[in-house]
Amino acid sequence: MFHVKPSAPQIRAICTGIATPLLMASAGGPPRSISTAIRKSPRSEADVWAGRLGLEGDEQADLSVHGGLDKAIYAYPREHWPLWATATGTALTEWTAGRLGENLSTEGVTDNEVWVGDLWHQGDVVLRVTAPRVPCHKLAAAIRLPTAARLMYDHACSGWYLAVLSPGPLRPGPIEIEPGPRNTTIAKALARTRRPGHE
Repeated sequence: MFHVKPSAPQIRAICTGIATPLLMASAGGPPRSISTAIRKSPRSEADVWAGRLGLEGDEQADLSVHGGLDKAIYAYPREHWPLWATATGTALTEWTAGRLGENLSTEGVTDNEVWVGDLWHQGDVVLRVTAPRVPCHKLAAAIRLPTAARLMYDHACSGWYLAVLSPGPLRPGPIEIEPGPRNTTIAKALARTRRPGHE
């Protein structure tokens, strides 16, 4: 048995999506259409297969920044929803699982408490925390908030990627944590990626 505490993470929803067009503003020109799979929806099945490259039925449009072995699954804590609701001037009830492109809508730990290298266990599935999500222009377009990247950096609310070390079925429910080296939290790893323009 691994580390379980009252604040241990829970998977509250599992979300997947397919690549669809998204209109983005273009400086000095008409809007342009790009392909993105940021729009995710909760799955209704009891469990969803987690393979080495992600969840069954999920797509990533730009494999240079999303997907692959080290970014197979994206987790985001719903503790951050009130921040987004305030920033966008929307009702908290409008913030549902998958809206920020997450595969796992979690509860119980946030970016300051999640460590790169920790292993997450659920049944036969073993996930490894690998890196923070680096905010991109597609997020800003999807939620209609030009300052989305800056907000993620300022509030350390990026969420994190997970590699699938041992495939199997994932379902809503508790996650058991096996501590890794615990040198860097997701929040600190995100801060290291900040570039001019995100100030």
